[in-house]
Amino acid sequence: MPVPIGRPYRPRIGLNGARPIAERWQEAVDLLARVAPDTPFLAQISEHNLDALHDLIAEKQKAKAPPQPDAATRDAMNELYEFEKQFNSCSLEIKAAQGWLQHARNDWRHKLLGHITPECFTSVGLFPTAVGEGPKFSNAYEGRRAVQEMLPRLQWVRAICAQINEARAFEKLPPADQSFALMRAFVAKRAESEARITALESYCAALEARIGRLERGNKPKKSKSRPTSSTRSATIRSK
Repeated sequence: MPVPIGRPYRPRIGLNGARPIAERWQEAVDLLARVAPDTPFLAQISEHNLDALHDLIAEKQKAKAPPQPDAATRDAMNELYEFEKQFNSCSLEIKAAQGWLQHARNDWRHKLLGHITPECFTSVGLFPTAVGEGPKFSNAYEGRRAVQEMLPRLQWVRAICAQINEARAFEKLPPADQSFALMRAFVAKRAESEARITALESYCAALEARIGRLERGNKPKKSKSRPTSSTRSATIRSK
């Protein structure tokens, strides 16, 4: 069997490799012009030279790629990635519960318990978590800052999920437990209303007392009239 001279070109697999070499060559030349505009490639068109052209493109892309992050930056990126995954999971859970929420929002029991709030109907988006779609950080400080900014968002969406889960858990309770929960909520609402009424009455009483003091302070005082010159002369003559 004869030994081939030089490197055999890579096999072309699939429909993409079966295209004419002139088309594939032009795509590779255009890609090289975008990756490294000042790098000429003047070889003749052939499968071997096309492999060399792809190797040159890979080399230039590797040289232009940003350096690998250090351990601290990588830890921050991994933590942010986990937070974004949890956020997306809660977002999908909220989205899946919208149908049930539309039905339960008109239930008097949930209105009394206050489980379902307007935030439960918030449209929550998703963070991109695919490979290469996440944010890039030049140092660990930027990564930790992004983690700190992400934490309140995650806590907010977790709180919404907790409200929805609490409302759903109520409907799974036995009727007796539901009655006790509704009674406790009714008593709490009544106590809250009575406290508001008491505070309002105290405020009205204080306001009336203040108005009374202002009215007494603005009441005109009786001033003594000073005698005129004619009055004084008449008094002297009478003496």
